[in-house]
Amino acid sequence: MRSRPGFRNLGANWQNYSSQIASRVWSLRLAGATRSAREKRSAGCDGTSTMYIPDHFIAEWRDARNYGILDSRGWWMNPWPFWGWVETFTKVAAWLFVLRIRSPGVKASHTSVLTWMQAGPAYKAEVAVMFVACFFLLLAILDRLLLYREVISMAFVFPNNLAHWSVLYTMLHGPELLSTRHYRAFLWLMLLGDVSKLIFFKVHDFNIKALAKHALYLLVTLYAIAYAVILTLDYHTGASLSMARKAR
Repeated sequence: MRSRPGFRNLGANWQNYSSQIASRVWSLRLAGATRSAREKRSAGCDGTSTMYIPDHFIAEWRDARNYGILDSRGWWMNPWPFWGWVETFTKVAAWLFVLRIRSPGVKASHTSVLTWMQAGPAYKAEVAVMFVACFFLLLAILDRLLLYREVISMAFVFPNNLAHWSVLYTMLHGPELLSTRHYRAFLWLMLLGDVSKLIFFKVHDFNIKALAKHALYLLVTLYAIAYAVILTLDYHTGASLSMARKAR
């Protein structure tokens, strides 16, 4: 007995529909698996050694702490926004002035690291403020290495420390060893860099869990104040300092 054509067409159509649905479901599952694998690779969660790079700027990536310091999965690279780069390049420009921070007319061998103790009170205050700033910059290395784990920040903090400690070392040899022009340029640019950082914090509502937001703002503000204090002391106080350090 022959089957009716309508039933034959219905069966064929149902077979086609079911095949299309199965193919569509398989495609969606395959796409989802591919996307999941790609996300896992970017986060270093599938056993690979891929560094995590987010699609947009984020304040922190705490999962980096789940891996060792020598594991690339324990580090990440942030796509820093405009104001973050303004701060970075402003401070890099400040570092360049450190290369000429020593006065060409005086040799360090003619002085010692205790020469600063013979200077006036204003200069001693400059040295003290710079020493405190340098000390906390050392702590910044530990923070980037053990907690934050962001590669650009880590690459920044080492030369920043080197620049500040180089300035302090030169300051310890007394005011006559310093080139006033380069010394002040360094301080001004570092001050502008921290002002840029505060703008960056405000624009992007920067906040990390390890430190309260107001404490983060306060820390950067204190650094800006430190540079401003040193500049004020250098410009306006200590007649003996002004005489000892000739503008070059």
